[in-house]
Amino acid sequence: LMRVDAAGGDAALAAIDAATTAPGFPPGPHTVSNNGEDIAPLPKAPNGGDADVAGRPKELSPAGAATEKALAAAADAVVKVAAELDEIDKQVGDGDCGSTVALAAEAVAADLKTKYPLNSASGTMAQVALSVKKAVGGTSGALYAVFFSSAAGSLKKSAGDGDATPAQWAAALQAGADGVSFYGGAKGGSRTMLDAILPAAAAAMEAANAGKGAAEVAAAAAAAAHKGADATKGMAPSAGRSSYVPAEVTAKCPDPGAVAVATWMTAIADTLA
Repeated sequence: LMRVDAAGGDAALAAIDAATTAPGFPPGPHTVSNNGEDIAPLPKAPNGGDADVAGRPKELSPAGAATEKALAAAADAVVKVAAELDEIDKQVGDGDCGSTVALAAEAVAADLKTKYPLNSASGTMAQVALSVKKAVGGTSGALYAVFFSSAAGSLKKSAGDGDATPAQWAAALQAGADGVSFYGGAKGGSRTMLDAILPAAAAAMEAANAGKGAAEVAAAAAAAAHKGADATKGMAPSAGRSSYVPAEVTAKCPDPGAVAVATWMTAIADTLA
């Protein structure tokens, strides 16, 4: 907390509340604006209330049931590779990438049973964002929360509170990447999770535009994510803790965050196949 003294207190509060474009100091309690465009709005439930009160529908639609299976598989896959990701991260970071994403995955798996409005694509992604935000601290937790919140915002605009088409999911994937890039400062080629997400989003949109179904779109995204993650070997890092690691070390292993993305995308694709 910052103490504001009585003398000049109003002026200080006015300065704190003044509008700003700095992403780390949002102008309002609900969203950060980038030239008038919302990047990652605070998640809201489909009924307009606090997303934390969203709940599981009594009956799942076919899409809702598929979403549940995909999320469960993604969470399980991430937990299973946690130790492997930690080993990779020991060479290029803090050594806790796997443990961190596993915490997020475990939170998603637990909340999936009761809290997710699975018949709503946007509502589900908003709730996933909250699950991650509550369970995981640090940069990874924040960026994953931004990713899912941004995806939720995209789906809300395109699909409302209902099911989403493959093209809408692909657009949501791109929106998530845009949010991570905006808040995290990394771009494609920075040797981060974006090096898996960005090519996956592009491949998903290409497949969707070609009229492919959900299974084929997910498979295209997963294949591109794996290729992108593998391409981080030898990539000169410009963001995150890997930027402090000697090039001869980063040349030998992929970015663990990108590998994590490829892992859960593959699990989703396998479930939808």
